[in-house]
Amino acid sequence: MKKYILIFAVMFAAATAVNGQVNAADFVQIASGSFTMGNTAYTRESPTKNINLGAFYLTKNVITNSQYATFLNAYGSTTVKAGEFAGKTMFVADSWGVVNNNGVWAAATGYENFPMIKVTWYGADEFCKYYSGRLPTEAEWEYAAKGGKTQSAFTYSGSSTATSVAWFYDNSGHLNKAVGTKAANTAGLYDMSGNVYQWCSDWYGRYADFGATGDSNPAGPDAGVSKVIRGGYRSLGSTDLHLTHRESISPDESYNFVGFRMVKNDLSAGLIIPEADI
Repeated sequence: MKKYILIFAVMFAAATAVNGQVNAADFVQIASGSFTMGNTAYTRESPTKNINLGAFYLTKNVITNSQYATFLNAYGSTTVKAGEFAGKTMFVADSWGVVNNNGVWAAATGYENFPMIKVTWYGADEFCKYYSGRLPTEAEWEYAAKGGKTQSAFTYSGSSTATSVAWFYDNSGHLNKAVGTKAANTAGLYDMSGNVYQWCSDWYGRYADFGATGDSNPAGPDAGVSKVIRGGYRSLGSTDLHLTHRESISPDESYNFVGFRMVKNDLSAGLIIPEADI
């Protein structure tokens, strides 16, 4: 019986990538724990601090073009429909991303399982809200990149050899790659280093301006002009690909090297195919 259950689970997970649905099989649980956030070797990542985080679920891959197209067709708008961000542009169609075919949104041919790109912070945020999720905080992102509760001392997420876990300057040909085609880190997450940057929920600020050792579940500054992006991308050199590397861009901006992941605190609601239906 276990053999057949395993086969079905593998088939189910594979179908997810094809049909664009978001379901429980797309997430890994990141257990609660503490970690040292930051890196004293870099000014914008200092000072380091010990942070406490509760448990959460994070998509093992960056959200794909196929998944975002499925969302757009269900959502019925290319701008945020309601709330404080109503009217904000969510994305820009792109030959590496999503395109409109006779009124229906679809992943560009051949890019179905590639990271959703040209998505603004508002577009990433609204996708997550639609599925009762949210973007990861910067602290959650770094904690997960380092392996979660079982922290590693790797230079990159999952290894100290960049080519094992990342698409970057040396091996990408300056092209985005399908998700999950490099090795996962110890938490079971793919592409936490390289391929595309990933939006976080936080406003960008200096480490010294917010948070301190002993804080629990910090969410960054209360306001700002740009949002944090993490993980590096396919055209960075290995030096700039270290797993504490942080950058920022305006939440209105969209690029072909920036995508996102989704966090959920609870997998029981808000998914197209809930876990109970497996």
